[in-house]
Amino acid sequence: MKIVTEPQQPTIVQQNIDSRVNKPELVAARPKRAGKSSESKDVVDISVSSVETELKTREAEQAKRVQALKELIESGEYKVSSRAVAEKMLAGSRS
Repeated sequence: MKIVTEPQQPTIVQQNIDSRVNKPELVAARPKRAGKSSESKDVVDISVSSVETELKTREAEQAKRVQALKELIESGEYKVSSRAVAEKMLAGSRS
C-alpha cells in the first residue's frame, strides 16, 4: 500500500504485491539458493517402519518404568508424597 499526498486530499493507492515481486529487475537481484531451482519444493517423507520403530521403543521404555514401579510397590518401598497428592488434587479441581 502506498499513500500519495496531494495538496488538498491524501489518496491511498493499492498495489498488487505480485506485480512488485515479479518485476524482472527485482527477480534478477534476488540471491539464488544453491542446489535448488526456483520451482522445487521441500518434501518430507516419513517411512512407516521408522514410525513403528519409534513406537516400539517408546512402548518398551514405558514397560520398563511400569515394571520398576510394580516391583517397588510389591516390595513396600514405593513411597507416596502426601504433598504431591494434595497438589495434584488441587490442580485437578482448578481446571
